[in-house]
Amino acid sequence: MIYMVAINYLAPGKYPEYAALAKDLPPIYAKEKLNFISSWHSLLGDINQIWALFSFDDWTDYQNKMQAMRRNKDYAAISTKTSAISIKQERFMLEANPWSPMK
Repeated sequence: MIYMVAINYLAPGKYPEYAALAKDLPPIYAKEKLNFISSWHSLLGDINQIWALFSFDDWTDYQNKMQAMRRNKDYAAISTKTSAISIKQERFMLEANPWSPMK
């Protein structure tokens, strides 16, 4: 199992706009069979961050599902709009440590 953490750093004051767009993402994730675990926004520290966590069986699963997402026109439309209000975006691929309760 591998995980992807996606972080969007929003321009100040853009959280309400982002939230309005992002509410339409979970049905798209479900359609493309992405395992969307959860999403959070920062309250303290570096504010204006949106974090999302996804899991994949392996690298092949990740590649196939991300290719499907890129072909999804509804996702592309939302992604274009969220990118426009983001200062930067980061993606981290993670694998659980052997001692982690999450595998």
